[in-house]
Amino acid sequence: MELLVTDKSTYREGPTHWRTAEAGHVARRVRELVDAGECSAGDVVVLLQAFTDVDRYEEALRAEGLSTHRAAGSGYFGQQQVADLVMYLRLLLNRYDDEALASVLASPFVGVSNDALVLLRRAAGRRPLF
Repeated sequence: MELLVTDKSTYREGPTHWRTAEAGHVARRVRELVDAGECSAGDVVVLLQAFTDVDRYEEALRAEGLSTHRAAGSGYFGQQQVADLVMYLRLLLNRYDDEALASVLASPFVGVSNDALVLLRRAAGRRPLF
């Protein structure tokens, strides 16, 4: 998993919209990963908060020779893999988010058993798990 952070202020005075620049960075990184054999294009998921700028990302990916597939709706975010990733991102945002930490620990990223989670919760008492 990789997280790309774009500094919007860098693009304020230029002719390129920051979303277009970000889409280009994402597409180039995916192309690098595929070319290096680290993954196939079908292994990559780009999560966007909204579909407002999805065309920019699709255009950039296609410019790099990568095919795209759109998936939208509540069913998409209900898939376990996406839910696990969202919890991981929540944990990155706040390491004291017990719900996110327990979810990440129980996910395939880590694989802690439910019994071990119960023991961790008991050991932490009223304190956060972290």
